Amino acid sequence: MDASLIDAVTPCPRCRREVALKLTACPHCAEAADSSSPFLPFRYVSGGQGVIDQQTVAFLRSNAPQPAQSILDELVDRSTRVRISELVIHGNRGIFEPILEISAPEDRAALRSALRIEASEGHLMSFEDRRLEFFAGEHSLATLGLIGAYVLRWSNCWKTDAHLLDSDAIAEFFADRGCPELREELRRDRELDDGQAREAEQWQTSWNASMPSGLADLVQSLSEETEVPDAPLRRRALQILADCYPTTEARILALLAWFGHGLGRWSGFPSEECAPESLLETFDDADVLAAASHGGLSAQQLEGAARFFCRWIPPAKRRRHRLEIPRDLRQRLWAHVQRSGEVDKVARARPFLEII
Repeated sequence: MDASLIDAVTPCPRCRREVALKLTACPHCAEAADSSSPFLPFRYVSGGQGVIDQQTVAFLRSNAPQPAQSILDELVDRSTRVRISELVIHGNRGIFEPILEISAPEDRAALRSALRIEASEGHLMSFEDRRLEFFAGEHSLATLGLIGAYVLRWSNCWKTDAHLLDSDAIAEFFADRGCPELREELRRDRELDDGQAREAEQWQTSWNASMPSGLADLVQSLSEETEVPDAPLRRRALQILADCYPTTEARILALLAWFGHGLGRWSGFPSEECAPESLLETFDDADVLAAASHGGLSAQQLEGAARFFCRWIPPAKRRRHRLEIPRDLRQRLWAHVQRSGEVDKVARARPFLEII
């Protein structure tokens, strides 16, 4: 939950004056807040605007207590059966379809054991993908939402979401009763997390190894001040480079190797990678082209050069950075990009490097 939403405002449905999103009625005309429209427009007090779903608005307006294990246990104990449904998308519409129903005492006891929770501090801005409806006979006691295997939501009773303490327990509960999908989701999520962790470690290793000496403490500021004209820290970074690399060519090649570190993605990259890009942009185009045109460039330098010449440039800068890349350099860079086999990278480079 974005903390700034607490103070956000929305138009009153009657008088159209701005009212705190968390209020249930307009303080100016007493009109009840809109609770039926699927989404409400809102504006941050500090600037910016957007739309918000009614479930999140209900959280903001709620005065309900925090989640409690005792109340959840009492609900399970009072129930005689539990119907579990899963969100299924038909066309553009989502419908919760029943996948499991339990009534045996041992099954309800197993569910009670799997639903170990702790209170959270807020509302996860996501819809549930499963629902658990508790019955006493034919009377519906409550409907709780399950988001993945991690979050339990009881909007009619609790203000905030609850965290499930043992995601494997609820996943195994489903799997043991013929519904293994949640367990498979957990497995895929963990494989993805492990892969991302390995990528992050590899990125950090190659980033550290490629960074010119003395620049580590300046990276964050350099990446945040790319649009600041004549930023003092950028001038300091260039001086550090000059102290380490005596020629302009050597400085450019060091930055190209840093910008091409790890031979990674050209989009969706960590913001720190804007630092070498902003430093490269301080050099004359002719000097960058001359340095990149020399034979014997490493794979990282070729990568950095291709990435730099094929990067997206804001319209205001395009005239100044429109480069005429020599044919032989284009051939070398295009061959390097094609060898990568990365479809997105090849597509980004084609307009700049491919020779027809």
